[in-house]
Amino acid sequence: MNATQKLVTKFVQLGGETQSSLLRDEAYLKCQTAQTEVNSIPYSEFPSSREILYQCAALRSQMDVMRAKLEDSEAQKEKFYTDLIAAEIRADRLRSETVLAMQARVAVEKQEPKTDEIEEPQRKPSSPAVSGWVNWWEFRPF
Repeated sequence: MNATQKLVTKFVQLGGETQSSLLRDEAYLKCQTAQTEVNSIPYSEFPSSREILYQCAALRSQMDVMRAKLEDSEAQKEKFYTDLIAAEIRADRLRSETVLAMQARVAVEKQEPKTDEIEEPQRKPSSPAVSGWVNWWEFRPF
């Protein structure tokens, strides 16, 4: 009781002669209105403790479902975010000047026939192939 009295005294001292911001606060006024409405309800209309327990269980179940949905949504958000980052990196690479220059070089090389490929089928051996043992001592077992 002494602590409560000290607390109330401190509030009065802080508030001074003007109305404190606590009493002017909109949330406080709504709370006062709600309490007045609850006090005006006859006791016979209040739900029973069993009904309250059922409502609490239903609300807890709904909260569990909402938590599961939230976790799924957060996991999906993370997946989409990593996919987005990967796509942005790919797009940056495709836009880079180095990649564009390399692609242009590859396109030019595909259009120009290589001289090595054309000349290779036309080559003829200048000397006949040597048959038999060239160095017979290299193949002899020791």
